[in-house]
Amino acid sequence: MTEISFYTFASDKLAVVRQLAAKAYGQKLSVLIHTADPALADNVNRMLWANPPLSFIPHCRDSDALARQTPILIGVNVDSLAQA
Repeated sequence: MTEISFYTFASDKLAVVRQLAAKAYGQKLSVLIHTADPALADNVNRMLWANPPLSFIPHCRDSDALARQTPILIGVNVDSLAQA
């Protein structure tokens, strides 16, 4: 069953994104992190590569060739929402 949650009033929104992505990955769930801004999608991508320093959250952009095999997707394309 699809679940949609909204988190508001977070002081560090990217930290919340990272925490939720890590939690979902730990529970073997799939996640689409949708941003309307390609620059923000790039920031999320870099953050997931670097934080925390000694762990890795497998992710890629929704347009990547490995998107179907990757549990965490970062997307700016509205069409990817229908596939999530």
